[in-house]
Amino acid sequence: MKSKHFIFLFSCILLVTSLFSVTSNAVGATGSDTLIVDKQVKVLKGKKLSSGYKQPTNVVAAKITGKRVSEVVASYNKFNTNTFTYNTIINVHQYDSNKKKWKVIKSLKYNNEDSSFEYITKGKLLDNSKEQVVLGMYSGSGAYLSPIIIGSNDGKTVKKILQPTGEYFNGGAVIKGKQLYLLSNTIVVKKYVYKNKKFYSYKGTGADDRKVAAGAKHLLTLQNVGGHTMIDGYTYNKNGERTIKMKVGEKLSIVRNFTKDSEVYGYRLLFDSGNDILSYGTVFKAKKPGKIVWHIEPEAYNDYSQTVTITIVK
Repeated sequence: MKSKHFIFLFSCILLVTSLFSVTSNAVGATGSDTLIVDKQVKVLKGKKLSSGYKQPTNVVAAKITGKRVSEVVASYNKFNTNTFTYNTIINVHQYDSNKKKWKVIKSLKYNNEDSSFEYITKGKLLDNSKEQVVLGMYSGSGAYLSPIIIGSNDGKTVKKILQPTGEYFNGGAVIKGKQLYLLSNTIVVKKYVYKNKKFYSYKGTGADDRKVAAGAKHLLTLQNVGGHTMIDGYTYNKNGERTIKMKVGEKLSIVRNFTKDSEVYGYRLLFDSGNDILSYGTVFKAKKPGKIVWHIEPEAYNDYSQTVTITIVK
């Protein structure tokens, strides 16, 4: 297996996410509002900060306060060659409709961190009018995610409204149905729900895996049997092989077999080639015809694996 390329599921998608702009269907925004935001996003993409900070790593528009014109979040990272750590500045820009100009209404600073901050996702957790932005750091060979959530509880003050505890192996985050799902690969480790003006956390379950993977026609399932992880009924020490045939556009995910199972499965994927025929993320989507062979290690950093051959047709 040493000759295989070790591919982290989410780092191949999430870590390459760099520059984002608002879409024209933002709630309550007019065409002119969208143009104002688009222009600011473009300006920030090419703007450097002082003290060695270059162009922003991420630029994303979100309706953080619920105002008609979205705020724009820009994060800047700087590598410290003396300490081999990263310094980060996260600026939240807001448009003043009276003065017709943008201003920074909130600035967050992080120094001497192990890695840079990346944009993960955005969505609605608090109510139906405001959006929250999830940023995070990936550290170590396991791409452990440490996320923060930026938002506004009252529609005025912008701040870090949540910093989930723990790190998430091959981490990812999804906001869906006003719930924040934090994942290890495609397995929901923890979910956060906002109620009574407070966030509550719960263990993720197989039912949560399926909510995140909604729309996936093909599922690979994991379960614990005798202290070892099984994939679709194959025990860890057998050379079982699973074949999957998909059409372009169809989705695949890996979930816990039982909906009430809250055990965390730290699997990882290895493959030689063909990874360009699938898009990777919280679900895998068939992009174009071809074949790829996965070697799934159901328990991370063990020497055994299961083989899954995926064939994609038109």
